[in-house]
Amino acid sequence: MALLGPSAAAELFFTARQYTAAEALQIGLVNRVVPHAEIRAFTERYVGAIAGNAPLTLRAAKRAILEAQRAPEARDPASVARLIAACFESADYAEGVRAFLEKRPPRFRGA
Repeated sequence: MALLGPSAAAELFFTARQYTAAEALQIGLVNRVVPHAEIRAFTERYVGAIAGNAPLTLRAAKRAILEAQRAPEARDPASVARLIAACFESADYAEGVRAFLEKRPPRFRGA
């Protein structure tokens, strides 16, 4: 329900109908619709983009997203702050800055 909203969630459950790709995109059930002929190339680019990012930053982002979904009293902002601080203190951060200055893709190692 948090993803779709109450109206779309109710329709989904009450009707149990199958949605077209366009309908699923419109209500926010999916983020992208890709033609079948392009799915492999799209997936490889998409996964490559994720894999090319700094692992520590991805970990911090995942944790921040999870914590933001919790009830305010159950959140652990200190854990998110620690993960973010670790990103800025990492060798990957220094590599990102160097890569930017040298106008090249970064080579992150998760450290």
